[in-house]
Amino acid sequence: GEGGRLNENDDKHAPLMMYAWGKLIVVREIELNNTKTTTACASSSHVGPSGAPSTSGFVYRGHSAPVTAAKFSPAGTYVASGDSKGKLRIWAWDHEEHLPKIELQILAGPIKDISWDFEGKRIAVIGDGCQSPENAKVVQWDTGVKCGDLSAHARKKGSSCAFRPCRPMRIATGGAEDATVLFHKGPPFQRVVGDGIVSEKCHERGAIHSLRYNKDGSVLASAGTDGSVCFYEGKDMKLIKKVEKVHKSSIFSCAWNRNGTHVLTCGADGFARLVDATSGEIVHEWDVALAQLGDENGRTKVPMGAMLLGCAFIKGDVPIAVGFNGQIVLLSVPSSIGLSSSAEVIDKSLVITGHQAPISAMTFGAPGANIIYTADTDGVIVEWDGLTGTPKGRVKN
Repeated sequence: GEGGRLNENDDKHAPLMMYAWGKLIVVREIELNNTKTTTACASSSHVGPSGAPSTSGFVYRGHSAPVTAAKFSPAGTYVASGDSKGKLRIWAWDHEEHLPKIELQILAGPIKDISWDFEGKRIAVIGDGCQSPENAKVVQWDTGVKCGDLSAHARKKGSSCAFRPCRPMRIATGGAEDATVLFHKGPPFQRVVGDGIVSEKCHERGAIHSLRYNKDGSVLASAGTDGSVCFYEGKDMKLIKKVEKVHKSSIFSCAWNRNGTHVLTCGADGFARLVDATSGEIVHEWDVALAQLGDENGRTKVPMGAMLLGCAFIKGDVPIAVGFNGQIVLLSVPSSIGLSSSAEVIDKSLVITGHQAPISAMTFGAPGANIIYTADTDGVIVEWDGLTGTPKGRVKN
């Protein structure tokens, strides 16, 4: 759900989006030029992490198990990634060989979320503890030494964590089954209980799928299975506001805009919504599932695979959402909302598509059309521009 390093106010680097695909980690450039989106062509105007001309993307192959989470360090020089076997791997992004710094068997089960502190010295990890007594840990980034104890959630299952990006340091963790947010202070970190201020049980049921602090650490947002979004004081986790029924179903991810005024949410209903953090009002919504279909006649239910699993803001406060079907959608924002004075504007939502399964067939379009069609083992057919190599969309079948 994170947009990677945003590269704000840096014209030499395109904004990055990082996501997992099987055992691989894909770091992808999303180059915005008004209404044009370039994602597959090399860009001579931008440089890569090692200073060489940009190639618009990178695939990391260092994990032996399916990758479940990955986060850039605050400086953008290292990446912390975790997999389904509980291994945490920290590797260099700004080195041309992307050398590993350290690898730790940090949890007994899958890692669900990772969060760096604002100094880039500590990492919080949460996931499935299985038979282990711990389902969350906070360690030094370079040695793996523990920096305290994070309390375990019900059945040793956690789903999200967030490091407060300023002092005094705080860590919030969300449970996968107990609808509880636990609050820790430190270092060394320990759970804050019994003071009557911390609001741990604000969600009604299910999982806390996403916990995120705003940029200055003053407000913490949580989203979960009950479709609501809760806002807390960043320092003491006192409940500020609960916005109910933001989505009709589970919210899988939330993200703050650059200025910390709005929260973007996405859920199983195929919608992405923008919530004003001060008033709690939903100021805009996108039917992302409809945009993926490319159908102007509307829809009556969520299409297969159109549930939204992740969202983030990339350079210029442009919201982006990722669906279960692997399609990435850049969302247009009305200028009247005023997300940012420097926001880049796209006229309409743009869908970036491709394959999630092995490609099994390929053919060319009509002579002179410069179109290529590819098909995979899942039955998905994608139309490509034969000159630029960029995907034009999925073919309806």
